[in-house]
Amino acid sequence: MGDGTQQITYNGWPLYYFVHDRGPGVTRGQASADLWYAVSPTGEPVGMAPQASDQETSEASDKGAEASAGSEADSMLSGLMDEGETVYSRVCASCHGPAGEGGVGVRLIGNPRLSDAAGIATAVTHGTAYMPALGGQMTAEETAAVLTFIRNAWGNEHGIVPLNIVEEVRE
Repeated sequence: MGDGTQQITYNGWPLYYFVHDRGPGVTRGQASADLWYAVSPTGEPVGMAPQASDQETSEASDKGAEASAGSEADSMLSGLMDEGETVYSRVCASCHGPAGEGGVGVRLIGNPRLSDAAGIATAVTHGTAYMPALGGQMTAEETAAVLTFIRNAWGNEHGIVPLNIVEEVRE
């Protein structure tokens, strides 16, 4: 590298490096843009979620919907999804794509990093290297709704982001 440090490569490509990983074992860039993955000593990507077929995804979605139909949680999720979709269209779609497909921002479809509610709440509120801080542009309620939306749209199934998590990272 330009500063005299060494970078491990595989077939000439640098292996895992992310400027915001500030110490050993920190892998904040893992799965970034659904393109960048750490690799095992055998050269296999680490942490990639197995891809389910469309039929498996549809069947799992149908079973999940049947099991929880009519519950209070479903009602809450539905309300957050509606509000979150509105906020997403207004604030997020220009970077992450209208259907979460990515673009300037990371791909949200099937993104395993969405499972970390506090992590994504922090990223949205305070920003990252590639994402502006949006905490001043959205209320805590809007942030919880939009995060719930992206965590449960486009085949993602990560559940509700509780308002208290968003409020904690905003402090």
